Amino acid sequence: MNPNYPSIKVKQLAYQKKFIQRQDSFSSQTNENSQQSSKSFRSKDPVLENTPIHLNILHKDKHTKLNINNIEVYFPHKPYDVQVVYMESVIKCLQERTHGLLESPTGTGKTLSMLCACLGWLQQRREQQQGIKDIIPNRIIYCSRTHSQIQQVVKEIKTTAYQPKIIVQGSREQYCIKKEFQQLKGGLLNTSCQKAISQLNPQTYCRYFKGTMDESRDFFKLRMPDIEDLRSDGYNNNYCPFYHTQKVNNAVDVLFLPYNYLLDRNVMNQANINIKNAVIIFDEAHNIHKSAEEGYSLFLNYSSLCAAEADLLNLLKYIENGYVDDQNNSTSPAPLGAAKRGTPIKELSEFDTKNFTSSSFDCKAMLGPIQELRNYFKQMALKQIRENQQNQYNEYNCDNIQIQNGKDIFELIQIHTRTSKEQINENSVDKYMKALDKQKGTQFVSFENGLSQSNLAQYIDKAYKAIKDLSIGASHHGLETWVKFLEGLKDLWTSHNEFNLKTKKSDNPSQLCQTNDVMQDYKLYFDLEDPENPQLNLTCLNPSLNFKKILQQDPHCLLFTSGTLKPFNFWKTELQIPFNVILENKHVIDSKKQLFSAVIKGRPSKSSVITTYKQTFNFSYEKRKDQDMILDLGNALAELFEIIPNGVLIVFPSNQLMNQCRSQWSNFFSNQNSNNQQQKIYNRLLSKKFIYWEGKTNTETMSAMQDFRQKSKTQKGSAFFCVARGKITEGIDFADESARAVILIGLPYPPLKNINIQVKKDYLNQQSKLNSQRINGNEWYVQEAIRAMNQSIGRVIRHINDWGSVIFLDERFGQQDIIKHMPSWCLTQQIDSFDQALIQLSQFFSEKKMASKQKQEELRKQINLKKKDNLELEQAEQQSFSNTQKPQHGIQVVQKRAFDFTSVKSLQNQIQKPQKLFKQNILVSKDEESQKSYQTLEKPVQNIKKNPFCQSSDDEENQPEQKFQIVKPSQSIKQENNQNTTSSQFDFSKPIKIKSSQDKIMIKNVSSNVNNQQNVMSTKNSIYTNKIFFES
Repeated sequence: MNPNYPSIKVKQLAYQKKFIQRQDSFSSQTNENSQQSSKSFRSKDPVLENTPIHLNILHKDKHTKLNINNIEVYFPHKPYDVQVVYMESVIKCLQERTHGLLESPTGTGKTLSMLCACLGWLQQRREQQQGIKDIIPNRIIYCSRTHSQIQQVVKEIKTTAYQPKIIVQGSREQYCIKKEFQQLKGGLLNTSCQKAISQLNPQTYCRYFKGTMDESRDFFKLRMPDIEDLRSDGYNNNYCPFYHTQKVNNAVDVLFLPYNYLLDRNVMNQANINIKNAVIIFDEAHNIHKSAEEGYSLFLNYSSLCAAEADLLNLLKYIENGYVDDQNNSTSPAPLGAAKRGTPIKELSEFDTKNFTSSSFDCKAMLGPIQELRNYFKQMALKQIRENQQNQYNEYNCDNIQIQNGKDIFELIQIHTRTSKEQINENSVDKYMKALDKQKGTQFVSFENGLSQSNLAQYIDKAYKAIKDLSIGASHHGLETWVKFLEGLKDLWTSHNEFNLKTKKSDNPSQLCQTNDVMQDYKLYFDLEDPENPQLNLTCLNPSLNFKKILQQDPHCLLFTSGTLKPFNFWKTELQIPFNVILENKHVIDSKKQLFSAVIKGRPSKSSVITTYKQTFNFSYEKRKDQDMILDLGNALAELFEIIPNGVLIVFPSNQLMNQCRSQWSNFFSNQNSNNQQQKIYNRLLSKKFIYWEGKTNTETMSAMQDFRQKSKTQKGSAFFCVARGKITEGIDFADESARAVILIGLPYPPLKNINIQVKKDYLNQQSKLNSQRINGNEWYVQEAIRAMNQSIGRVIRHINDWGSVIFLDERFGQQDIIKHMPSWCLTQQIDSFDQALIQLSQFFSEKKMASKQKQEELRKQINLKKKDNLELEQAEQQSFSNTQKPQHGIQVVQKRAFDFTSVKSLQNQIQKPQKLFKQNILVSKDEESQKSYQTLEKPVQNIKKNPFCQSSDDEENQPEQKFQIVKPSQSIKQENNQNTTSSQFDFSKPIKIKSSQDKIMIKNVSSNVNNQQNVMSTKNSIYTNKIFFES
């Protein structure tokens, strides 16, 4: 026993009892609050009602009504044939409850067709289910890659005749409206939000979250809101849009969300989305298998371990510094990170938990495995650095990386998380905590032997308690990342042990029963490309594992749609889903007239004579270092830019090649013997087009793309250099002038030196030997290139009237295996000579330019004919109003129609009556003279309420039969209002006649302006009337 510590035996039992009571009280109170908070947030959520979809009556009458397989479908316009075929396939899947692969080219309106078909079916389905109890209604879950793509789909659904209840599921970054949090991102935003909604901090309590819990508000005040609509409404009505979506996501007819909400293991558990009986649509599904694999993969890097260690050290420091003695006891904890409160503990009698659920011993126990695993990561990084130095690698070499079986992760974690035995002092807080646990009947868990299946759940439980303690005011993003990794590991560990006990088989393929060990579809390896931040990858290589979990929740059906799904056999074998409906739709365009597509093999000729240049473009990995080919590429693009109008997209297979070209074209000093040819090439490109490059961040890319769109409409045009599978070539609309051409530089094969690509190829080679129906690694590798190529091709044609060109600058595009997998509407020719290709391309754009001029000329003729018809109609109207000849001396006979304006209400009503009488007869001319008359009447018309000569009369209904009166025309109508005067052109002291079409317009505008006057009476007892006479 340490002699410096006072004896504690006398007070120990008393304080021990006091501490246990305090800790038990707080623990039970915390659990109650947590459960009540969860129940109060979830138990009062609105539920999905089994009611028919609301139809917009106005839109319904204007839309085209179709009958597809006995389903009434309202479409915004007369559909194309390909749209009807597409909707027939969708409805077949819905009626037969089967899964579908639906490929339809970009520009065929597949999104609108999908929405109308599904909503029409859902409308009838809800009507059929009326009166049936204990049924979960069908609904639609629409998934896409990004929120920007989802926003486009929301715009589409608003154009339909259907008005379902919808919501867009998003993160705090999309929905948070708290002013103080607008600049926060990621984990910091999540931490700040959790702190703001914690009732332990009433001063920082978020008022928007409080408003979300208000039961009196209408959850569906906005029936079809997008993200911005919901943010604006939340701000105006004091509720949190983020937590609002959490409450209503299972009560809407159509739920929009990104892929990861269904395919990411952790996100789906947190979102709590019910997919039973739901129609799940995966739009832009050409890369869905990658998302499914990533959602079930586990990743852990060195920086995450360091962040988790820092979080626990921060909590440990605060707990140890928070101990106080009896004289300085405090009921509330100081903020995390604040200065030490009270004096450090000297006796166990001074121990105070400060309302924490974690103890110092818990923190130390959790820190041990983290620190040991972090040291192992560091050793692996140092080993890689030494190998690079010994072999003098200029770039990352993944050939020497050891790839292990997935099940080896369990042994690795258990071995490298073992810690040395904790030295517990007799009077230490650690021993006191251990004694308390023993007295309470709980077993104190130690992790000295490493993390295993037996203690992993208890470690995770302690980690979540630490996260809750940290959520009061400190960051815990690193600790959250570590816990999510362990949760995924625990699930895999459980599945692996279940397989070892018993293997279950099923003859029903729709259930996707996994007959092999789940860990056979995982590979374990270290990614050491960044030695300063090594990453442990437990990669899932079988996307069917993800969809197995989805199908176990019994959705109605799964629909996969995209413009590039071929080859279809890949989806059956990889997802292991029985697709009974497969559609390969046609395009709506005339490819021969609207598209020029060619594989140009030869490089630009270096002479003025047109020749077949022997050197060709080939940007395979081995030949990319050919500097002459890179320079010829720059010259070729300059020649193409001179011919192609408006915007051009240039697609590279990789960032490495794009940066290499950019460097060589713009580096002044790379080759002094070339007479600065590189500088001239880049300047030449700049002289032809405005140049933009895909950025490293999404913000940079979107900013560049916005400028690119604007410049593409200019006479000079613009060019955007981007990468296949990047932000630009995936799902972004480049209609009309934005992309008159797409130029592909090299086949977009995935980077073969990438460790993930090598692992996937090796895995598929092994599986194809076991199952002949599965594709091998080389076939998968080619299909990845084809799918990326077809996505890039789809940027050029976006609607039925669009036109453009697709140019392939690589001789490998001419291979038959590549051409046969191109879209059927992309009729591609092969041209050996670059100069000959320029001639054909120039001819194509000249014809399109001529056709555009002819179309504009026809449009002008139609406008002129319309003006002529309007003029003739105006003359006919003049004759119809003047059916009597004008008498001499300016005397004219007109039909008398008197209206009395005795009040504001009667003024408005009476002015509207002549408008209705002559609504079809009065023609509003667009000529300058009439427009001038309209402008001069804007202010003078107000003088009608100042007429001192008004007399009251009976209502129009009590007027005698129509009489005729001879009046003199108002001279002021003929006069020009050239003087600065406030008097009206009409003399309102006398009856007004209509003489010409200009006067008709003026009278109509008088009625319109008077009708808009809100305060006509200036005094209470004044009565203003006037008489307006219209010609018979």
